[in-house]
Amino acid sequence: MRRLTWRGGLYLACWAKTPYMAGLHPCHYLGFAYPDDDPALADPAILAEIGLAEHTRITSRYLTGYQAAGIALRVAGHRAGRGSRLMAVIAEAGIEFQVTRIWASATEAHEKALKDLNNRRKLCPACTPGTRAGTIIIPRRYRRANLKALEAAA
Repeated sequence: MRRLTWRGGLYLACWAKTPYMAGLHPCHYLGFAYPDDDPALADPAILAEIGLAEHTRITSRYLTGYQAAGIALRVAGHRAGRGSRLMAVIAEAGIEFQVTRIWASATEAHEKALKDLNNRRKLCPACTPGTRAGTIIIPRRYRRANLKALEAAA
């Protein structure tokens, strides 16, 4: 059973061209991977690619071997055409992608906060060299949550 508070790894995949009209479709994918129980199943080539990616620590924790294995298995699934629909289309079109950034010990809440930025290109160190975007993640506060807090305080 997976829990929302489990710490996994966030990864940013970047590819050079889009399968459709250039400029209108994304060239980045931000995904979350739960830690895997058996790091021996991970492909060593993908683990090496993960090692070369820029690592960002959201907390004081580093990326563990189990989290790296979870990301490696998830990336292998994307390259085989499984997983999200966007990555399946990329695999069908024969477009190669690489993992350019890893966020260590992240939760699904961190993933949602990064996706709320709506600009994955700004997070990518290959497309925006020297970027510091995504190093501090502040979750967006939604109106509904604020109204509930106000009602509870009253």
